[in-house]
Amino acid sequence: MVRTRRFERVPFPDLSQVPGLRVATKADVHATSRVAIAASRWRWRHAVAPNAWLALALAGMSTVLAGLCALLGLRGFAIGAYVVALGSLPALYFLTPPDIRHWVRRRVAGSRCVIVLSEDETAFLLIVRIVSKGRGYWFLGHHAALGVGEGQGAALRARLRGPLLAQADAQGIVIAAVVPVRLEAQLLHELPGARGSGPFFFRQLEREPAGVRTPSPSA
Repeated sequence: MVRTRRFERVPFPDLSQVPGLRVATKADVHATSRVAIAASRWRWRHAVAPNAWLALALAGMSTVLAGLCALLGLRGFAIGAYVVALGSLPALYFLTPPDIRHWVRRRVAGSRCVIVLSEDETAFLLIVRIVSKGRGYWFLGHHAALGVGEGQGAALRARLRGPLLAQADAQGIVIAAVVPVRLEAQLLHELPGARGSGPFFFRQLEREPAGVRTPSPSA
């Protein structure tokens, strides 16, 4: 007897008839990786690299401070400084092209998620099926575009939005996403009926299927 995993009870959205989109297969690994690598390089140039010197300086100063504290017998301060030094280094990490291609291959071949790729191969969106507290979710995960800020990702989401919302309503599935605060208003506009919650830097958005929505919290 084959055991069904919980998330397999949640059907994938049927996007076969949506114009301008397709679900990525093993044949699309190269095209999808090309988009992901371009987005990763943009993120490195515009988000990571400008702060790289700050991270290195913080790690260096913390290491020196830890050494001085150790010489003075201040073991607690030394341990704290070493923790700060080590914590600064992950800010310099970014995925290399081989890592990204491996990530894409695993998701294309996996049974938990699908990668929705634009027909012109300029943007993609990861949709993960999840079961939480007995309810089915479509979680909108990693999203990347070949030209960041050129509207390619927005065009993909515009084509996807109507069919995805209609199928979620018909099948009683919650649509969820986690986004930075600066993108919350945009996603709330793109997901009518969604509500946001969570801490200051990232917000968790959830859209209940039609008929079971709850009012947005005032906070």
